[in-house]
Amino acid sequence: MKSYVALLLLFSANCISAPVQLNPDLRFYDQGKLVKEKQMGKSGKYEISMSEEGKVGNVRYRFWLSDGSGTFQGEPENTLDLIKDNSDSNWSLRCDRDNMTDKVTCSATKYDLTVSYFDNGSKRVSLGSNNYPGSAIYARVENGSVMQGPGDGYFALNDGKDLISALLSGKTVNTQWQEWPYQSNKEGSVSGYGFKEVSDYMNWVLAQKKSKS
Repeated sequence: MKSYVALLLLFSANCISAPVQLNPDLRFYDQGKLVKEKQMGKSGKYEISMSEEGKVGNVRYRFWLSDGSGTFQGEPENTLDLIKDNSDSNWSLRCDRDNMTDKVTCSATKYDLTVSYFDNGSKRVSLGSNNYPGSAIYARVENGSVMQGPGDGYFALNDGKDLISALLSGKTVNTQWQEWPYQSNKEGSVSGYGFKEVSDYMNWVLAQKKSKS
């Protein structure tokens, strides 16, 4: 069942992946601002955390140098305010390094759609989070033809490429998948607002890690 497999994969990922630390001397955007904050660490002691925040064109962003995670504006009216924004409507990013292979992956999620970039140049698009076992996933770029993914939660590589291209162009992707355990349909729409900047960021992180390998 996919739900159990997903939990196993998540547990495994947490066990073998490590945060992707970014170079504080480098900037994603030339006018990006380095922000230092004192926060309570896992050890119970205060630690200095660093983030870069700024605005590329009309898209606001913020990411943490300690692990590469961050948020990019996902709708024109959003401000990255934790209270005012619907957090799902922004692009939520994370980057991980596999402890066994040192391979780095960056993923961006908006609503139920996730786009993953890998350091070997490949890209994948997945839909849903607790999918009903064996159920298909569907996506449609605006009024185009319907794309169907098999029961593993991922779209075929060619369809994924088309979806990424649509998001880069600022188009809207309509989605449908089935949630476990009630096999209920979950429908949504994901606009491509901000994804060009998200894609640039993920490529920037992967380029840093590749240059060190």
